[in-house]
Amino acid sequence: MSTSCSSIKDTLLKCIAKTPCAAAGGTVKECFDDPALPEECVNIKKLFFECRRGQMVSLVCLCLSDPLCRRAMFLGVCVQRRVM
Repeated sequence: MSTSCSSIKDTLLKCIAKTPCAAAGGTVKECFDDPALPEECVNIKKLFFECRRGQMVSLVCLCLSDPLCRRAMFLGVCVQRRVM
């Protein structure tokens, strides 16, 4: 995980630790999926998912003659070109 996602993850865990769910002894997973999660934590959760999604989409197709790359493009995997 990149450093940027790690910092967002840490912020999310700190936010979840402050919730009533965590105060009642709920696990991180239970509190993460709690429908009563405060809006601040929900926003950080969305930001974390977007960061992780950005890491997954960072696949770069370098050679269009590569059959695996063409298949990935057909399936929509290589929609974005990103250089790390």
